Amino acid sequence: MKQIKLFGVMLMTLLATLTFTACTSDDDDDNDNPDNPASLIGNWFEAPTDSVTESFISFRKDGTYLRDDSKSISEGKYVVSDGEIKFYFAEELGEHGYYPYKYEFKRGQLILIDYKYMGWVSVYERTKCTSLEECMEEYDY
Repeated sequence: MKQIKLFGVMLMTLLATLTFTACTSDDDDDNDNPDNPASLIGNWFEAPTDSVTESFISFRKDGTYLRDDSKSISEGKYVVSDGEIKFYFAEELGEHGYYPYKYEFKRGQLILIDYKYMGWVSVYERTKCTSLEECMEEYDY
């Protein structure tokens, strides 16, 4: 009888350990993985700073984007590969009509790095708002 109780305790401990292990989530790792371009899909907001105006960017599943800042709205296509995003802004320019950025994710933020031209770094927060105006209202700007 003592052996059955001991076996029962060991079995319950093993099941509890497996259950807690199975419940851990690696979703955050997947969402912060630049090799997973699906992590970009959604709406992102960059708060204004001393050097930049606020901006909003929406990455769509179909490979198109909408970028809205206080100065202009741009639409186009984007292509992701090897931690780089190419924003195609002029279809008639073909392969030369794009603007490249390196990108990475840190603590749920999207970091865009303009490494070819000005060296700017933009930090975006994922948001549920669907326009710059909505984001500005949500974030009290």
